[in-house]
Amino acid sequence: MRLPRKSLFFLLCITFSGCVYLRFLEVKRQFANFGSYFQIEEKGGITLVFLKPVLLSEDIAWLMGGKPIYEKKTEEETVWKYVFKKQPPNLDREDFNIPLFLFFKNNRLVRVSFPERFLKYFSKPLLAKMLGSVGSAEVSKLSRKITSGVKIEDYSMIPRREHFIEVMGSPSSIKALSSGYLLTYVYTTEGSSEKENTNLTLHLLFHNRDGHLIRAEGIIRGFSIRFNVFSRDSSSN
Repeated sequence: MRLPRKSLFFLLCITFSGCVYLRFLEVKRQFANFGSYFQIEEKGGITLVFLKPVLLSEDIAWLMGGKPIYEKKTEEETVWKYVFKKQPPNLDREDFNIPLFLFFKNNRLVRVSFPERFLKYFSKPLLAKMLGSVGSAEVSKLSRKITSGVKIEDYSMIPRREHFIEVMGSPSSIKALSSGYLLTYVYTTEGSSEKENTNLTLHLLFHNRDGHLIRAEGIIRGFSIRFNVFSRDSSSN
């Protein structure tokens, strides 16, 4: 039996506490008109600015599986910090954990900041293209998956396998597939490593000849977002 649309939304609101799903869906709609709703800043790292914020602090706490390890409140905003701890922890000599800073005003998410090291190979135009593609992405509610196609005109903008390893360290695993090399990175949020649903897993597929990224997938709390990368000059198309 097929449920009416209103009944489906009602069930989703029950399943996703406080209608988290609907707020994330609104953010997806905003990505379709990226320049009107978002900005990307490059001061001391990569910062995504939400011009018309929708997500609440409780939405982020739910997505991350708990409260942050650090919280600071001022008259203007509240700052949260999470740290994605790379697993296993002894893969690299350097620290390749990923600190994540989130800024809230009136309980709504207004900025997200990532480490400065990602600036080396992830340009503003590339990030805008990838995030903007989410607006037209295919959504599967049953499998909790978003799949997006990203068309990059300038092939040189697409990072290669060695670029990811430089900024993210050694992967948790590498698999040689017929379509390319699949690198997997696994992280846990600091303080919640015993909770399996707080893991962040990244699957990165690279062309087996030129090493450029052709697919990126992130999985957290059972939700997946996948970017299929295309280029006019890419031999992987």
